[in-house]
Amino acid sequence: MAERIDIGQMYERVTLQRCVVTAGAEGEKIETFEDVEEISAAVSVIAQESVDDGNVAQEEQIDVTIYRRPMDSSWRLKWCGKSYNIRTITPVGRMSPFIRLTAEQNLE
Repeated sequence: MAERIDIGQMYERVTLQRCVVTAGAEGEKIETFEDVEEISAAVSVIAQESVDDGNVAQEEQIDVTIYRRPMDSSWRLKWCGKSYNIRTITPVGRMSPFIRLTAEQNLE
């Protein structure tokens, strides 16, 4: 049986951004992101801690459910003033109109 999505839980607003690559004055690759659209989504926060050289760092990962659309993992999204790099895009079901994104906070 296919997973059921409650569209009433899709009350968050996220902005999808597409990566645009241009050449700089000296031929270097410059990546920028442009807004594509703002959409409704269901968002779940997954807090993760990592240890780097003895320091504990908090990394935020989110799961986002949206209506299916053409996109790939070079895109990112903005939510609550933070940028997140998309790591995975998974269909919710073979016939479902939804996809689930897993994204990590962009700390740059």
